[in-house]
Amino acid sequence: MRDERQYLDDIVEAAELIDQHVKSASLEEFRTNMLLQRAVLFNFTIIGEAANKLSKSTQELYPEIDWSAIIAFRNVIVHAYHSLSLETVWKAAKRRVIPLAEQIEAIIRHDFSQDTEESD
Repeated sequence: MRDERQYLDDIVEAAELIDQHVKSASLEEFRTNMLLQRAVLFNFTIIGEAANKLSKSTQELYPEIDWSAIIAFRNVIVHAYHSLSLETVWKAAKRRVIPLAEQIEAIIRHDFSQDTEESD
């Protein structure tokens, strides 16, 4: 069974991959490049799924992160993909993933850094 730290690491990794994918792309490139869209959507799905796997107690320790919105976004991608706005995905990719990754990295450093030391 995976632990909380692994889910947090998954969020950071997926956020960083999204950033890499969109860093040098334009919105128009994103709209026309199906492979780019799929890569970004897949990583948003990972972020939402990992957030959903975190315990409620961990989520409650960090109310500054809108866990329910992250999970809801994943649910739209997976279950209501036909109504998904590519512009919404683009904005989230450009504006929200790096701040989220930074928040999660701070949580890892503050509360989960011991996990890394024990596994070394």
